[in-house]
Amino acid sequence: MRYYQYTLKPPDGYIHPIERDLLPAVEADRTSIRHISLLSDDEGIVIYGCEGPRDGVDELLEEHELVVNHEVFEDDDDSFYLYVRFQPGSPATELLEIADEHGLVIETPFPYRDGGLEMTVIGKNENVQESMSEFLKVTEDSEVMLKNVGEYSPEDSEVGRGLTDRQQEVVETAVEVGYYDIPRQATHEDVADELGCTASTAGEHLRKAESKVMPRTSGR
Repeated sequence: MRYYQYTLKPPDGYIHPIERDLLPAVEADRTSIRHISLLSDDEGIVIYGCEGPRDGVDELLEEHELVVNHEVFEDDDDSFYLYVRFQPGSPATELLEIADEHGLVIETPFPYRDGGLEMTVIGKNENVQESMSEFLKVTEDSEVMLKNVGEYSPEDSEVGRGLTDRQQEVVETAVEVGYYDIPRQATHEDVADELGCTASTAGEHLRKAESKVMPRTSGR
């Protein structure tokens, strides 16, 4: 099995009309897609990781014609998750249909970074190649950049699974500033300075993330 990791940047930044209609009207931002799949009736379901206030999100989703049902649920004080069952919309529905048709897996979660969505597709090499022309046609107005290609390893992909978006951000920041270097090059205060939070908050996020990740790396 092979994996292909892309960054997809739609021209308006949105993969579904619900995003285009909702996000400019609220202060919260998407940080990741935790799950997305297509149902048998051509509707889809998605769980977004979001950061910022949730004020107004419920009301806007309640009124949107493409939302079948939804739920907003808490992550922590400055972030939340958003579950939406949606009616077809471009290019999200077409991309999911291509994956289904060719027996591909779109691995989640995948993050939003620098206006783009990092997508990892898993499947037999020939199936990915067969789907490529359809993928490029659907995304012809988007910026698409291939980032990584390689042999798929479930063990590697599952290490960070289960972390919240905020925990993932704190861990990545800690790695960048040298918190996990040997010898250690940074403190909780250095991580906090990069994130704009207190040292105690940064330390708490790191402890929670480590408690989830470390047992997996030791085979427990």
